Amino acid sequence: MTHVPMRTCIACRRIFAKNELIAITRLADEQVAIAKTAFGRSVYLCRSQACLSRLQKRNDNPFSRSLKITIDKERIFQRLNEILTLPKL
Repeated sequence: MTHVPMRTCIACRRIFAKNELIAITRLADEQVAIAKTAFGRSVYLCRSQACLSRLQKRNDNPFSRSLKITIDKERIFQRLNEILTLPKL
């Protein structure tokens, strides 16, 4: 039996297999990457438009808090919107 890493969606708090989520990752040079996998401190978001909408309605910046760096919230949401509208491969 193969071990499947599990992660929690930052918006809905449901647990998914890591490969089903979108990773928002702080890289070593304090840049942010949005991908399926990356090395560094990460938060995860499921591929649900409802979860993205839930995060957008919050007054705080959950990405900055979780990744411990300052992030342009609107730019991240714009990029995540683009990713969620693409067909899943």
